[in-house]
Amino acid sequence: MNLVVNCECGETVRAEDDGELVAQVEAHVERNHPEMVGKPPVTTSSEWPRRCSAVRLFVNLAAGPENPTRAALAFLVARTAAEEGHEVRLFLAGDAVQLVRPETAEAARGIGTGSVAEHWEALTEAGVPVALSGMSSKTRGINGESRPGVELAQPTKLVELADWAEKTLVY
Repeated sequence: MNLVVNCECGETVRAEDDGELVAQVEAHVERNHPEMVGKPPVTTSSEWPRRCSAVRLFVNLAAGPENPTRAALAFLVARTAAEEGHEVRLFLAGDAVQLVRPETAEAARGIGTGSVAEHWEALTEAGVPVALSGMSSKTRGINGESRPGVELAQPTKLVELADWAEKTLVY
């Protein structure tokens, strides 16, 4: 049996059995990545890749009920990141502000991306702040009282969040 491990550094480690593979990977790490020696190993493929520390993630959503799959995907990604311990902020602009209405969120179900209402509930439980574009909200008759933890914000908040974030995702 030919076993292969492709290291992020570009080197490929090959072996005929598990024991030989472990020995060769350990030797590779000691030789090429001494800063990793003694660190706990990643044990399952579902744990790889994992960051050692949380990331500040900003999710900006402009798609609303007219595109429930895209809207639900943004909420799903934000929820997943929060559940994995990352610091998440969500900004809704354009038609996305309509999702603050519980009945609209309940009706918005993505194909393969789940329910906006369920994702929103999980984000609320996780304490993820949500900002709504004040201008988009005003033109759609929405105020910030529709849900707890939601604030109406000006474009300066969008810029502030983009500056705060280490990673930004736009949907």
